[in-house]
Amino acid sequence: MSLIKLTYDEFEVQFKPVENSDHDHGFFQFDAYEKNDSDFLQFMSVNYLNHIWTRIDSDDGCIYNINGWHIVNRIDYIITEIPWLTCHDYEILDYMPYQNYG
Repeated sequence: MSLIKLTYDEFEVQFKPVENSDHDHGFFQFDAYEKNDSDFLQFMSVNYLNHIWTRIDSDDGCIYNINGWHIVNRIDYIITEIPWLTCHDYEILDYMPYQNYG
């Protein structure tokens, strides 16, 4: 497998995240601890696993989106219209803490 690194803008264009209209906490985030989101994520994991991305908190203080259903360091999940390819691992830089400090 090869690792593909994308910016968040490239990720949005290439994979088209699905809006979560049930919540105002994040346009594209799905929370596994909320009942409606949890049921939807369970359905997606069985039927459309390669449309699920996990937002993770990393040791470097950044937040990344990685393809697949992961538990460790999970913040929440993103669902996309376009599936990721199983022959690649993806890493999308979602947030860098020092971006907000000028």
